[in-house]
Amino acid sequence: MSTWTDGDIESDVNTYIRRAAEEEARAGAAALNAAAVSALAELRRRLPFESADRVIQLPWGPWALTLDDYLTTRLLELAVHCDDLAASIGVAAPPLPEGCWEAAIGELSRMAARRHGPSAVIRALSRSERAPRTIAAL
Repeated sequence: MSTWTDGDIESDVNTYIRRAAEEEARAGAAALNAAAVSALAELRRRLPFESADRVIQLPWGPWALTLDDYLTTRLLELAVHCDDLAASIGVAAPPLPEGCWEAAIGELSRMAARRHGPSAVIRALSRSERAPRTIAAL
């Protein structure tokens, strides 16, 4: 398990991620949207030709992941933060492709099982009367 999952909100990794996001946000919504459109076009062009086992060095820590694992983490982030934003304004989470939800739920389940043990996850998902108080992955 990566050490960042146990990090406090003021950890070096979490501080770096927040600072980088704040710097990007200073450009404003139009600039962020243009950057997202450009990045999407670049990804659509490049991803079909990339190897799933290509190693990606993460900028916010000493970790490297295969492209396939890295993209799974991005799907997890997308699902979690779309839900965060929707909940913060009192609306339903936006629909995401089925594969996104499956990847996010699968990864969160594995993380929760590493943190709390597989029995806790099985109980929480199948038997409310035996479920632990939490199985939060993060």
